[in-house]
Amino acid sequence: MNKLTGGIKPFLIGYGLWGGVGFYRGMEDYCKKYYIENKIYNNDSKYYKKPQFYYLSCLGNSIFYLGMYMFPVSLPLQVVNELFRFERYIRNIQDDNE
Repeated sequence: MNKLTGGIKPFLIGYGLWGGVGFYRGMEDYCKKYYIENKIYNNDSKYYKKPQFYYLSCLGNSIFYLGMYMFPVSLPLQVVNELFRFERYIRNIQDDNE
């Protein structure tokens, strides 16, 4: 029985950390959208209303991404997405358009 739990424990820790990556990505995504909306507002404030940052929406977006990263069917897609982000980081590419 001890051999069985020894193999499951690292798997569960890795799976939990992978969910943490999803939570972080969700928060980062929401903050990026807020930053872009705020930038648009600062450039042309006559036509747009001031964007508001909602912590509950940020938390909800983070939980959604956590679910996406933990859902077994979407796991291969998320792994490929993270490898793409890692490649962009290695090559020092700041934007998707470069």
